[in-house]
Amino acid sequence: MYSREAKVRNTKLEICVGYAINAPWKILETPSALFGKVDDTLKREADDLTRYTTPPKSVATGSRPGLSSDGFVIVDAIAKRVQVAGPWLPAFLPRDANLPAAGYRLHVRNNNLYLLETDRQGHLLAASLVTIGSLWWLAAICGVVFLGMGVLARTLSRRYLRRYFALLGIQVPTVEEALRTGEGQRVEFKRGLSDDESKTGSVNTELLKSVAAFANTNDGVILIGVDDAGHVKGLDLDFKQRDGLERKIHQLCRHRIKPTPPIQVAFEELRGMIIARISVARGEAPLYMTDGVVYLRQGSADVQAQPDDLTRLVAEFAF
Repeated sequence: MYSREAKVRNTKLEICVGYAINAPWKILETPSALFGKVDDTLKREADDLTRYTTPPKSVATGSRPGLSSDGFVIVDAIAKRVQVAGPWLPAFLPRDANLPAAGYRLHVRNNNLYLLETDRQGHLLAASLVTIGSLWWLAAICGVVFLGMGVLARTLSRRYLRRYFALLGIQVPTVEEALRTGEGQRVEFKRGLSDDESKTGSVNTELLKSVAAFANTNDGVILIGVDDAGHVKGLDLDFKQRDGLERKIHQLCRHRIKPTPPIQVAFEELRGMIIARISVARGEAPLYMTDGVVYLRQGSADVQAQPDDLTRLVAEFAF
């Protein structure tokens, strides 16, 4: 190795060049008879580097611009900072030098981000820099990823969480309140779901009309097992049949009401009888259609929406 000082403008530089006489990548070891020539070459090349007030591009990128040495380094002696470093080069550092700890850490220099890998064994330290990229490009990529994740999160939340939050804030009468007030703007009674195949279609349709009407108008509750007069008749269901009825209601709503309205099905016991309670929230969509038809809740009836009603509903959700 050979080093020398140089003064460029107002900066004091320390220039060090080195040549490996024996290295794993060299086939033959440099004979001792050539050591003098190696020393002369290192001195000449160190002198050549002092003439660069601004190192040429090949030097600045760490390559050897026609140099015979295996590595070089140009250090700002005042700022104690490496200005340019060539390929691998060993160096002896002072005891008070602030050396990095062993391991990995990020390093920023000239708006570029590097991964610094350091390994230490006793007084021997080896460090290497791996370029990650420009900070500006990394910031742009992070921005794009952040926006993409935001769009994805918004899509998922609108698809999966919208109905959850709609049901979270639902306001419907309790079973006792519904029985006390009777059918109305927020309450609908259904005697039950018929087991007669010839009546199943009409019974299902009437139930779906009420679900869609509440979803288009206001929060409401549908009690199955109560007749129109408000008398509790109950449902003869065991636990397995309750699960089957709940699945059936959800499947009907998914397949025949578009988009799927936010509903919640539960079972309550009153006076020793089972009642199915369907809570329906006013949905986040402008319109909910049952088999292509829009229904609204008016008092205790489910009525088909007129053109003026459709215009009003769409306009309410436009702002």
